[in-house]
Amino acid sequence: MWILVYIVIQSGEVFSTTVDLPFADMNECFEARDILSYQVGKGNGYFFPGSQAVCVYNDDLEDV
Repeated sequence: MWILVYIVIQSGEVFSTTVDLPFADMNECFEARDILSYQVGKGNGYFFPGSQAVCVYNDDLEDV
């Protein structure tokens, strides 16, 4: 399963949040990442400096 994590750096501090979970495959997660880029970033998969979203695979979620 895949998790979408949004990361922001403010004043040297790193903050992260799980945006959505779980996704069955990487493509679903990347589609959600692209949508997030339009909501909180520059769109088209780009985010503002000091922020990023990543899709992370986690096999611990297979039973969720």
